[in-house]
Amino acid sequence: MVDVKGPRGAHRKALGKPVVLLAHRAHLTAPKRSSRFHTAKARLVMFTVIATLVVGTGGLYAGFRAARSALVGHGTSIADHFSRAVDALKTLDFVAASTHFEANEEELEKFSKIIGTRDGPSFAGVLGGVVPAVGEAASLARDTINVNANFLALTNSLATLRAEGLVSFMGDGVAILASLSDARRALQAIIASAQNIKNATGRLKSVAPYFDTLDSFVGERYLAWSGKLYALDEFLGALTSLLSSDTDRHILLMFQNPSEIRPAGGFLGSYADLTVRNGAMQKLDVRDIYDPDGQLAAGYRSPEAFGEWTEWKARDANWFFDFPTSAEAVLSLIEASKMYEDYGVKFDMVIGVNFTVIESLLNATGPVALSEYNLVLDDENFLREVQREVELGKDKAAGKPKRILQALTPVLLERLASLDGETPTDLVHMLKTHYERKDLMFYAREPKLARFIRDAGGDGGVYSLPSGFWGNYLAVVDANLDGKKSDFVITQKVDIYVDIATDGAFLTDVSVTRTHRGDLERELFWRATNRNYIQIYTPPSAELVFTKGNDPAPKGTELTAREVEHLYPAEKSIEMTKKFASDFQAWTFNAFGKKAFAAWMNVAAGKSRTLEVRYQTPGKTGEGSKAGEGYTFVYERQSGVPTKLSLTIAAPVGFTWRETETSRFAYETDDIPGRLIVNLTLTKQ
Repeated sequence: MVDVKGPRGAHRKALGKPVVLLAHRAHLTAPKRSSRFHTAKARLVMFTVIATLVVGTGGLYAGFRAARSALVGHGTSIADHFSRAVDALKTLDFVAASTHFEANEEELEKFSKIIGTRDGPSFAGVLGGVVPAVGEAASLARDTINVNANFLALTNSLATLRAEGLVSFMGDGVAILASLSDARRALQAIIASAQNIKNATGRLKSVAPYFDTLDSFVGERYLAWSGKLYALDEFLGALTSLLSSDTDRHILLMFQNPSEIRPAGGFLGSYADLTVRNGAMQKLDVRDIYDPDGQLAAGYRSPEAFGEWTEWKARDANWFFDFPTSAEAVLSLIEASKMYEDYGVKFDMVIGVNFTVIESLLNATGPVALSEYNLVLDDENFLREVQREVELGKDKAAGKPKRILQALTPVLLERLASLDGETPTDLVHMLKTHYERKDLMFYAREPKLARFIRDAGGDGGVYSLPSGFWGNYLAVVDANLDGKKSDFVITQKVDIYVDIATDGAFLTDVSVTRTHRGDLERELFWRATNRNYIQIYTPPSAELVFTKGNDPAPKGTELTAREVEHLYPAEKSIEMTKKFASDFQAWTFNAFGKKAFAAWMNVAAGKSRTLEVRYQTPGKTGEGSKAGEGYTFVYERQSGVPTKLSLTIAAPVGFTWRETETSRFAYETDDIPGRLIVNLTLTKQ
């Protein structure tokens, strides 16, 4: 998820990631002067304490002028190290995070000596029993030290998992479980210390106005941070329980081919059953999706868009833009196949893997030779060569077109297990990029795992609009139905113009341009006409106003009432809301809390076509736009579809955007992230 705050002036970024400007840090109102702290230095001490607490540490109450200047210096340094360490953790820079936490150990040791403890010779030890507040401050110091130490331990455990986790998972289950256990133990210690810090500030708030302010500040932050810490603890506990099982647990890897795009990613032509036991991978069984489909007796009726392909099985079940819905549909069908049902096999998780991820693995390992195919696969030729082999190779004639993937898997795993040096770290960074682009998506049936993955933005789920949302939502979702593998040679650009009225209503113009470069290819599966069932997801109150450039709807594809009853339940609930707008040759329906418009857009090889769609949303009841009001635009990228984006948002007449100081906000990128969130603020001209 990317939160974009526009800089001054129109923002245009030609490549990759949008600029992210973090929200300003909260500022505290300076406390009233007291008889004890009457200088600016004293206020700086308390502000430093408060700033330190933002990242999970406690504040110290300095009661003696002799220690004041030293506390100012150490407190400022501690706050700076914590801030830098947390920023490093957010970007998985564990080396930098460890460096700052280690530096804090020295600063906190000096800090602690000034404050002292009840058992020590300093002023806290002498007066702690007489002046409880001083002893309480010393307790705060100890908890601060504990938080820092355990953050360092957590960082080191995460660094070990990143550096050695892949190799350990493929062989040494004991090592990976030990790292998970260490990480969870450190996390639980952080939670306990954070609770102590909150309790201490609560007891000290009556001593001086500073502590009252401090308690309010800590309490506000504690509620936000404690929920995340507890969620992470639940996640690590559930993950450890899954991996440490002494019986086989199954994880489904959905290999999605973006050459034939579907709403949840690429076509599900192959998959793998990953068996886990005692913390390590026991087996990775790569198979053709037609293996379980061939033993599936009771399928569902296909959605209307599939036309004459009436039987809907696992290969087509990644039909939903919401990945958790697609993942559960695929699981339910695969598990119903005799291939798994007869053995009682159930899957705990699904990982959606686009083929671009395998290209990154090959980038890390280097080229892999497959002598029986007379091929050397690398990150640049993987998809092209594998697709050619699947479509035209000798294995297809033998009825096993996906066998090349089975041949590649053990060799690739062996090469991954032997990675050393900085390569595993570089690979993790590449996988993180795929995660952000929705090339990697995760779904878990265990509620605690599912909740954490969802909150971390890793489940590929459709964004839920918050209560009171004022803004726009857009997702362009393609589905290749009988267009062979032509998406491999398709480029897509989306242009969006949003015009907001003074009453809060807005018109949105969307242009989707798709260009087919298949005329430059030899193979027919690249050159085939791209038959695209395109869906535009919008706010739930949107109404379709205009379409241009789409193809007429196919005749005779409407489902009867009886056929609707035989749809997969999630598709049935969508179909019940579906309406055909003959004037637009398009359908409207409700799905995942959004209004969607669907139409056909077919592009022949060597051609370029543009679909234009306009929709409107109603104004706000009883009030118009006002200064200081926030407007949010959300765009979600479809997994497996690189998309250029050009976005312009026009403020209402008489207003400008605070972020640009103009009435226009502009944003461009050559490849949109998985989820783009633009937050803007209205100001009066």
